[in-house]
Amino acid sequence: MKKNSIIIIGAVICLIVVFVLLYFFRDEPSTQTPLLNDVQPQSVAPVLMTAEEKNSLFIPVDKEVQVLRRNADGEIMTYKIIESQDQIINNGSLFPSNSSELK
Repeated sequence: MKKNSIIIIGAVICLIVVFVLLYFFRDEPSTQTPLLNDVQPQSVAPVLMTAEEKNSLFIPVDKEVQVLRRNADGEIMTYKIIESQDQIINNGSLFPSNSSELK
């Protein structure tokens, strides 16, 4: 009798452990949405440097220069001198997806 009750108690404890493990490791869909879900590039016209900005950076005024990035104070951080119109970068092509777009 004592042996049977020990076996039954052990089986019940094993079942409880199995159900607890199944509860914690069940595979259910995540309710958290991805951070980069449906990100669309903003279509903003390219920003070109003014004559004053070119003078402050000792760039000839007749050159066409695109501003790629500014800091929080509005100062130019990154720029590109444009030799032809096909070199103008829009927001969608800052990070090319094809290796053929890399130059």
